[in-house]
Amino acid sequence: SFVSSLSQELNSWLHLYNWHRPHASLGQSPPISRSGLEGNNLLSHHNIGEAQLKISLIPKFVPLRKFVLVVTCAPSLEVCYVMEMLTRHSLRDWSIFDSEGTEVVRRWYKMNWTDSCDGSIEGIWKKLRETVQESIDSAVKTLSS
Repeated sequence: SFVSSLSQELNSWLHLYNWHRPHASLGQSPPISRSGLEGNNLLSHHNIGEAQLKISLIPKFVPLRKFVLVVTCAPSLEVCYVMEMLTRHSLRDWSIFDSEGTEVVRRWYKMNWTDSCDGSIEGIWKKLRETVQESIDSAVKTLSS
């Protein structure tokens, strides 16, 4: 499902950042090196500039709106911030949607490195599902009047 896929991707990224990404303030060691754990870090040469997931839901029917969900991770040594941004875009012309859109949701989740992403992902998925369903219900009501 979408939720489990998104959760798996975010958990994978958190592991990569925490265990393998070199950090200049730690002498090019990954953040986990502060924990005192021993281990061979084979991927210490990797670098992640930014982690962002963008999903666009583009409707096939004119009365529906396009939705764009952007989930961004902003890690620090102590915590990882996950930002959710959902925008709604009206159709302007044939297959051309408003580029700016209207902001529906803007939320931050603050997570410790040992936290699971499941609760955050479930909250993001729930709001996306509700917003899209409201749009569909509104279009059905308009078309049936």
